[in-house]
Amino acid sequence: KGCVDVGREVVPAWKHCRFNGKHIGKRWGVHCNLRDRRVDNPEHPLPDVLQTIIFPKLKALNLVSSASMKNFCPNEANAIDYRRREGHWLQAHVDDRKLSKETIANLSLVGECYMAFRN
Repeated sequence: KGCVDVGREVVPAWKHCRFNGKHIGKRWGVHCNLRDRRVDNPEHPLPDVLQTIIFPKLKALNLVSSASMKNFCPNEANAIDYRRREGHWLQAHVDDRKLSKETIANLSLVGECYMAFRN
């Protein structure tokens, strides 16, 4: 699968992953099946805290004035923990526009690095 359960008691469990670089991660919401290029139903629904607190607060910031962000309704979320001392890294990659559509939002918490996005 590319991920191995690290045994924490949180649903879904944190897993060691190698997809797009070595890291520890978990995901909620729809699953973009890259092999078959389709969007599968969620294994785990988006957490209430994301839907009721985080997403509305981000929208209220009005950081992006485009219409696509005003109507933005997230259907997928990933929590990814990169630890430099453990050799973790993020591989440069392209998200499948057929599966992800146009709007992709990134929120980094407590990180000391920068991500560069190119179109």
